[in-house]
Amino acid sequence: MNTKDLKVLSISALLAACLATLYAQEGKSGVFIGVEGGYGINFERIDPITLNAEQQQDPTTTTTTRYPYAVLGIKAGYGHYFSQKLGLRGYAIYHYGVNGYWTNEISSQQGGGTDATSTRNNTTYNSHQVSANVEAVWDFLQLSQTSLGVYAGLGIGYGSLAESQENIDTGSTTTTETNAGSGLILPINIGLEVGIGEHHRAELNFRIPTIAASFKDNLQLREHKNRNLIISVGYTYIF
Repeated sequence: MNTKDLKVLSISALLAACLATLYAQEGKSGVFIGVEGGYGINFERIDPITLNAEQQQDPTTTTTTRYPYAVLGIKAGYGHYFSQKLGLRGYAIYHYGVNGYWTNEISSQQGGGTDATSTRNNTTYNSHQVSANVEAVWDFLQLSQTSLGVYAGLGIGYGSLAESQENIDTGSTTTTETNAGSGLILPINIGLEVGIGEHHRAELNFRIPTIAASFKDNLQLREHKNRNLIISVGYTYIF
């Protein structure tokens, strides 16, 4: 075999290897949709707003932690693998969370009467988040039909937390809606995922807040700041 034949053989082998790699990458790359379910922890801080010396206000700072509350999410995007193990993806995701508590108070009439008053208070918190995200993926363990990987990335979007209070007092119902924090969010996304075949991935997700969505009350006396940590499991289908 002469030198020319060796060059042709080497180039052919290289092209075959490249084609095989591209085929494997295309199998893991593509448009995807997914769903998530889990729970969240809400960290709320209420600060007094600095006013002039003549204006009176409550100087108390209040911090509250609400957990866990149910969270559901849906996402869609595109992922591209540059090699068998390394990839990059971008997607949009919407999360909805809900939490609440209920109290019921019954008071008997003084003097031994039989009549009683009943007061029920229902408080519900609704959280909404929508964001665009970019993540780097590393499938550090690659088997024939399965893979195990980690990912990390950053998101940017909008989040809001609303409080709804329903007070039922002996047949009279009063409902109050309050904005408890809204605005820009910048979550850090990290997680662990398992790939099954070319189309299925299962994930354990941690969505860590970096800044608080805030809201000032109508009197401009207090500022509500909310951060939402979301922990969820998810499923993604790659087309």
